[in-house]
Amino acid sequence: MYKGALVAFLADNLASHTVGGFKQSMSFARHFCCSCMATKDDSRKHFTAEKFKSRTPEEHKVMCTKIMSDTTGEKSTNYGINKRSILNDVL
Repeated sequence: MYKGALVAFLADNLASHTVGGFKQSMSFARHFCCSCMATKDDSRKHFTAEKFKSRTPEEHKVMCTKIMSDTTGEKSTNYGINKRSILNDVL
């Protein structure tokens, strides 16, 4: 068995969202940011990071679990997540 570590990941927005399991198009998600829980309306009103609630790894795991059991796709659209990323196992 080989062991290693992920040092850095460089990609454009589309590629990073795809690898991370997030919605590729921000127009298909209520909470479109992979770093915080901003909505589109919030992002139009506020311009500093302090105004937005950060996504924590723990909350992200809970959201991933919820979307896996949601048959309507509503939670996926709300959270902006398509699937759990394999990168979650690296962190």
